Amino acid sequence: MPKSIFCILFLCPIISISQNYSAQEFRLTPAPSENDTAWRTLDWSKFEFKVKMANTQLLIERFEDDEDSCGLRYGNGTLVGYDHGEFGGRLEFVPDDTAKENLLIKFHINVKAIFRYNNSICFLEGLSHMGLLRGGLYELDTTNNAFNIIPLLDFKDAPDAYTIYHNDIYIATSSGFCIVHNGSLKWVCKKAFWDGLYPNSVAVQDEENVFIGIRSGYVNLNTKKKKLRFYKYVGSN
Repeated sequence: MPKSIFCILFLCPIISISQNYSAQEFRLTPAPSENDTAWRTLDWSKFEFKVKMANTQLLIERFEDDEDSCGLRYGNGTLVGYDHGEFGGRLEFVPDDTAKENLLIKFHINVKAIFRYNNSICFLEGLSHMGLLRGGLYELDTTNNAFNIIPLLDFKDAPDAYTIYHNDIYIATSSGFCIVHNGSLKWVCKKAFWDGLYPNSVAVQDEENVFIGIRSGYVNLNTKKKKLRFYKYVGSN
């Protein structure tokens, strides 16, 4: 049965878009229920869009995902996380000295992103497969040059994209959206229509207006009113 949509559609002026795509190539469209005909049309789309901010202007680009890894420089090497979906990934340290072997930190863990946050190294891990949704935020403790993983938050959902704004972590999950503030988890919506439409990027204009790039278009989410606008791609290329 279609999932209910926690977020509610509302109308307001369209924000100007530049870069690869213009505002005229997207149309404000009612958000569909998951797995109905309109949703399946979005899912079958060959277009995915990435959002980002340049000052207060929203920029939209074509999203091409051919990477299954992410990395962060650390000491004399790089922390590298891999995401192989249901086949499992890993987190390892790759030294700059190619004569040295890579150090496996954790196996069978799907690393979505690695980043520095509050003077710590953190990473997002998660899996979305065959109805299974899980994921969380972790800290990588590097005391005494050792690597110890410390669980911080359990999303019970799979994080797909994130950004940091005013020291808060804004996260688009496979089926919702949440904000990490002062170590606490705040859900804006848990059952959004984009479940299955692969959120790939998050851009924050201000504390109320957040944008999420997905397959077939993008979403403008008001985090205070917990309402969304969906802009469907209607261009030709």
